[in-house]
Amino acid sequence: MRGNLPGMPLSFDHALVTVPSLADACMDFAAAGFTVTAGGRHEGTPTENALVILEDGTYVELIALRDPALRDELRARRSWRDVDALGRRFLPAFLGPFGVADCVFRTQGLERYVNTAKLRGVPVDGPFSMGRERPDGVRLAWKLALPMSREIPFLIEDVTPIERRIPSAPERRVHANGARSVALIEIAVGDVGNALELWRQWLELSAVTREYEDAFVQVGPLRIRLFDARGGRPGAQRLVLAGANALAETVTGLRIHAS
Repeated sequence: MRGNLPGMPLSFDHALVTVPSLADACMDFAAAGFTVTAGGRHEGTPTENALVILEDGTYVELIALRDPALRDELRARRSWRDVDALGRRFLPAFLGPFGVADCVFRTQGLERYVNTAKLRGVPVDGPFSMGRERPDGVRLAWKLALPMSREIPFLIEDVTPIERRIPSAPERRVHANGARSVALIEIAVGDVGNALELWRQWLELSAVTREYEDAFVQVGPLRIRLFDARGGRPGAQRLVLAGANALAETVTGLRIHAS
């Protein structure tokens, strides 16, 4: 694979973890030694969030439906054809099981990524405008590009200063359990070889290795494992945090790599 397109920096931004109740999840994560930062209510989707911001400025997003009753409506759906691209990407993740659901990369060249991907035949929607309002009334804005395949990440580009979306205060990034960063994200795919080709066409990432039936993509310090879904649902499914203790793993269900 070639390197990223010239002038188009790319980095890991955050991972999404769906939860049935945001309030309960915030208490559980705090009890497990995480510092949890209030997020707010999204515009464009019926969701709300909170952030576990890590040492390097990446984060784990705890995301829930604002109205839990909406989950029954989603389950009753027979088709997603009448749902916009935002809804198609995010809402099926709330059908269950809850947990790691998606991952996001950040760029300063979103439209160029989208245009290049479309020329290569990669089905992608956007860019779309999105935002949320924090509990303190501050409004955030960003743009998203959403591939139709859940085997590859979606992209985000900030419109308002990134510090509004990811607070930089040191006390927000220190966790009593020792958590420092996301070390590994595991993504289930229908076919590992085809998934690697999708990654190449979408993001042109280098540093790819094959190990037995799996493939690994390196993006800065983050490692991404692509593995055979074996008939299960495709998409991000597991997350490994570096540095956190066993209590964090027990309470949250996230895997811990204490290095």
